[in-house]
Parts: sequence; C-alpha cells; structure tokens
Amino acid sequence: MLLPRHRAAEFIKFLRTIDREVPKELQVHVVVDNYRTHKHPDVDEWLAAHPRIDAQRVGVMGFSKGGQVALYTALEPFRRAVLDDERRFAAHVALYPYCGDWYTAARVTGAPMLLLLGGRDDYTPAEPCRGYAEWFRAAGAETIVVTYPDAYHDFDAYRAPRFERALVTGRGCDMAVDLDHFTVTRRGTGEDITATAGRYGRDCLIRGATIGGDAEARRRAPEDVAAFLRRVLEPETH
Repeated sequence: MLLPRHRAAEFIKFLRTIDREVPKELQVHVVVDNYRTHKHPDVDEWLAAHPRIDAQRVGVMGFSKGGQVALYTALEPFRRAVLDDERRFAAHVALYPYCGDWYTAARVTGAPMLLLLGGRDDYTPAEPCRGYAEWFRAAGAETIVVTYPDAYHDFDAYRAPRFERALVTGRGCDMAVDLDHFTVTRRGTGEDITATAGRYGRDCLIRGATIGGDAEARRRAPEDVAAFLRRVLEPETH
C-alpha cells in the first residue's frame, strides 16, 4: 500500500486496511520504526479504542536514539506530556540506547524494561546504561540488562564493525536532568550546571566511534526480546 504522504492520517488508513482485510480469527503483529507518525496521539487513540487491540498490552521498542525513547517513555512527566489519561506502555525494550545523560523524575510508570547492550560499544557505552538501569530499579521498575560482551553499537547489522571518525558521540557526557524541578547536574560530581547545560552538552561531545554487527548478538537479541515480551505481555492463564 503506497500513499503519497506519510502522516498519522495515512498510517491510520493503513491500519484500517489491515483490519479490514485480515480475518478476525488471525493475530496481527505490526512492527514499525521510531518515526513520529507512528507515535502520534491520534494513532495512540485509534489503537487504544480498537476492539482487536488490547490497550493494556502495547509495548515500545527502539534502537539507539529510538532506545532513548523506549527508556524515557517510562518516566511519568514524558508519559503525561503526550497522554491525557492513565494509559501507559506495558513494556519498554531499548537496544544500545544512549545513556550518557539521564532524565529522571520522582515517578516512573513501573512497566518492565529490557536493555540490550554491546559490551564493546564506544558510541553509546554499556556502563552508563547499567547505571541508568539501576536508577530505574530503585524507582520501582523491573529492569533487565543483557550485555553481549563482544558487540559494538548497531550489533544487529550485517556489516562488519568499522570505526567512523565523523560520528559524534556523547560518551563523555554525564548530565542528570531532573524533569520535576527543571535542574541539570553532573552525575559524577553533583555540580549544578542548569545555567550552563547547553554549553556543557556541546563541549562534552567527541568524535569517533565503532559501529557494526556481531553474529552472536544478532542471533541472541531476537530471542531475548521475544522471551521478555512473552513473559510480560501474554495474558495470564488460569
């Protein structure tokens, strides 16, 4: 189905076509990227109201920057910014997300979280993500971390890892952004840099990182995601 534009209205039209043409007794699994059209409030409302969709079992998954979205949507201030009711994602899956800067809040949604990380990732390193996962655990969210020891960033790709000198990485950054109080501090020192956060956010960036696939991580990641989603999304049976 090709349409001249790709807005929320066209995506909903696509979903209606699937709903109309797929027999009711069959399950439909739709995997989409992190394009903002797919996250538009109109799309959320359509999905939540549809009788074939269980609004309590919708999860979010993202890769790299999309992984940041998967993490941040577990924070109540971000959830409330886009939803005007009590809907929330039932699961959050982030693959090699950027965790140099942590967004924090007094409340999280509490939905289970899964982080899949590359042990050799020098673009969005694993160590700050493990720390961020600990923060989410302490805030009340079940958070699982899986690290593939020999994997770099973009480990699900088929191309071999290569160093890209032009890539800009925030692996040297360590901001903590408090969404409730609108303050910014350095995680490492506790220094309040609210007034200079913009400058710090530019100065801490550096160039050069390695990206590319890893056969073991590429094999294991789908299995790890599927096992996690089966456990947290499948309806309970009695």
